[in-house]
Amino acid sequence: MKSVLVAIPAWMMIGLSNPVYAVDKCEAVFGGMLKFQYETKEVMDVSRTAKVRTFTTSPTTTEDIQDAIAYSKNNGLKITVKGTNHSHGGHNRRHQDKIGKPQAIQLDMLRFNKIIRLDKENLEVTIQAGVIWKDLSIFLDREGLAAKTEQSSNIFSIGGSVATNIHGRDIHGPLANSIKEIKFIDGNGVERVVNRANDLQTFRALIGGYGGLGVITEVTLKVEKNYLYKAQSVQNVSVADYIDYIKTLSEKPDDRMNYVRVNISVKSAFTKMSYVEWVPISDESESPNWKGWQLNLVEKNRWVSSLIMNLMRYKPTSNFGKAVKDFMDKFFGLPKTGTHKTKNNILNNPVQFLFDNFYNQKRSVDILQEYFIPAEELQTFLFSLKNTTEKNQLDLMNVTMRYIPKIEREQDGLLSPYSDKQDLIAIVLYFNIQEDGNLNNGDLVEYNGSKWTQELISSAQKLGGTFYWPYHRWWSNEQITHNQKENIQKYFKIKDELDPLNIFESDFMHHLRRAQD
Repeated sequence: MKSVLVAIPAWMMIGLSNPVYAVDKCEAVFGGMLKFQYETKEVMDVSRTAKVRTFTTSPTTTEDIQDAIAYSKNNGLKITVKGTNHSHGGHNRRHQDKIGKPQAIQLDMLRFNKIIRLDKENLEVTIQAGVIWKDLSIFLDREGLAAKTEQSSNIFSIGGSVATNIHGRDIHGPLANSIKEIKFIDGNGVERVVNRANDLQTFRALIGGYGGLGVITEVTLKVEKNYLYKAQSVQNVSVADYIDYIKTLSEKPDDRMNYVRVNISVKSAFTKMSYVEWVPISDESESPNWKGWQLNLVEKNRWVSSLIMNLMRYKPTSNFGKAVKDFMDKFFGLPKTGTHKTKNNILNNPVQFLFDNFYNQKRSVDILQEYFIPAEELQTFLFSLKNTTEKNQLDLMNVTMRYIPKIEREQDGLLSPYSDKQDLIAIVLYFNIQEDGNLNNGDLVEYNGSKWTQELISSAQKLGGTFYWPYHRWWSNEQITHNQKENIQKYFKIKDELDPLNIFESDFMHHLRRAQD
């Protein structure tokens, strides 16, 4: 059916939901003037494990967002915020009601993507929330600068990274440490600018706040010189040896970077690993004309990486694929000792091969999870991970680790998974899930990983660890409030002041509020 375009005054829509739902496109009119247009769409996150019907729009100005808030209030709708759509647990969507009517407008922020200003004297950059890390790196690289903290791949939006308080391969700590100021629009449609000096608690609630307080529109980040680094690689070490290494890393300057690949094949699963430490060196060691200074975004040998991932996705070849992966990781997966790279080239790690799922894609999806474990408890957690994956016959295709130093609590996000008492190891798990699902659309709406996920969360928490919240909502209420109930209550007190009508309520936010009750 061809889409119908209509203009309906807001006052006519109060209490009348069917006219909105009856069309595929709708234009909102305020005071006789067209303000914005949205469409009715079925949307899924990147994991393809849930599909919802929602209204969508792509704002480009502050006024667009304020109009959407006003329209939502007048029509009993919620607002959710989307970046690059990688959060799995309903953070950027609200489910339709029982008869299929959308309950929210999803704001797609990717057109909110301007780099506003660079302050080279104070080493700060201000960008809109829809800017992708890759684009910021290209801009900064031309100025001889790099982000202080960035995710391990460059495909995410910066607004989304702030809303989840990400960490990276550097050992500065989480992104919160690099954020100078945030501009956002609250549930009353008021534009606010917050920092640690003028409103510390709201600032902390926004960082890792999952979009519950409003729409982040601009962020000011600290940047630094695009330093040259040298790799120090170590292959095939035991867990105990890595723990000993971590103890030395915690005493070194925080201008280093660390990255670990854990063996997953049957023979040495979770007992051996390889890692690289990147150490900054003098720029004088390389000529100014050295080609390595240039930002290189080419994904070398992508087809090989894609082939190995697909071998692991296909059950008859899964174990063989894991053995090949461990071999490649040991000899080719990490840079050799002595390799020189700029910080931007280390941070911009290409990951497009992960999306080359040639094996029966309609029945197969990949999902991520992440756990934060005290360094001295790493071996115990890996043993629990091995037992859980074997018992539940999980296809675990990749395990990587990063070092997270203890943080200063008042510098970090209010709902932070990081610790102010001890150093943590971030363990990132990459699973392949196969289920019949809906073969016409390729989504696996029936899959539920609550049983084994709650086993892993329980293992982490018993060891004094935590888990990361951007992934599937397979936790129990007791697990997500574990050691966090007081902070969650503080968060919702701030939210209720800034968003008194609870306009910003995603599925995740809906369940988080109820978990504390």
